[in-house]
Amino acid sequence: MDGVYQVTLDSSTFQYLTTGAHTLFATYSGDANYNASTSLKLLLTVTPGLGEGAPDPKPALKITTASVKRSGESVTVQLKIDNTGTGTALDALIQQIDVRTLAGSGTATVVTPLPIEITQIDAGGTVTKTITLNVPATVQRISITEAGNLRGTTMPSSAFTAAQSVIIPN
Repeated sequence: MDGVYQVTLDSSTFQYLTTGAHTLFATYSGDANYNASTSLKLLLTVTPGLGEGAPDPKPALKITTASVKRSGESVTVQLKIDNTGTGTALDALIQQIDVRTLAGSGTATVVTPLPIEITQIDAGGTVTKTITLNVPATVQRISITEAGNLRGTTMPSSAFTAAQSVIIPN
């Protein structure tokens, strides 16, 4: 039989075959009654069904505190920004930073000019950015909340927020 045939199978039947072309054949090593043989080759092209296939790659930012240092009332916080998504984060910006006192007394303020350009982070990649805060000596713990925007190669501009609780060293 020569020609092209279309067969529809559920995804569990060929769950280890990726989308694309595959060559299938069977090999029999032989035994006392039959000689070894190899079947004719069959070209199989796997295409995703309706609603299946790889999802569009999307970036996802996770922001954590990498380090905190105090010099008088000036506190520098190094933010670790990870792209935990499946796509590259493009044109990422931190546009707003809110600081709130959680322990102690006084008001902490952001000194670093905004926005902060993060630019591009590949999927699985990390960048660090340093922010400077003015924190009275009477403040022991603060929360930092960042808000901004990013886009992906196939994703329009999207908002993100992240927050950390930070213990301020003496």
